Amino acid sequence: MRNILVLAALLFVDGAAEACVGFTGSYSMFRPVAGKYHVLVLDQNDCKAVAAGSFQLDEKTSAVTDEVEPKVFYVEKNHTKLCELSACRVFTTTASGLEFAESASIYIDGITCRYDRVSWSRQDTWDLKVTYRITDSSSACRKYRGAASVILKDIKH
Repeated sequence: MRNILVLAALLFVDGAAEACVGFTGSYSMFRPVAGKYHVLVLDQNDCKAVAAGSFQLDEKTSAVTDEVEPKVFYVEKNHTKLCELSACRVFTTTASGLEFAESASIYIDGITCRYDRVSWSRQDTWDLKVTYRITDSSSACRKYRGAASVILKDIKH
């Protein structure tokens, strides 16, 4: 009887764990700047860390330039020693992906708004949905009702 209760307790705890969504891929909004697309490269190590890099992709020739090799920049709160840079974003997993604190501004739909948190989730099988928690109280930013999202397309699919 005791073995059954322990097994049931383990199943309950395992079922309550947060999701670990894979984000490995190369993503772009496909909005050219000076004839080039900016591509974000993510390489996820289990649920512990995500390395980030980038490159520019020529709009006409598809030539790759300005390549930055991925380095671990996002780390799960219990694995901060995996960070490969002088400072990293510490994330927590959520039911649909991951979330981290970041105080910055985003330029979206012709408006610049301040935000303090970012979450990543899958838009679908391939694309990355990035949601910013808007903290800007300006009238222009209020239209987002606290959150603005952008979709980054996987360039290989």
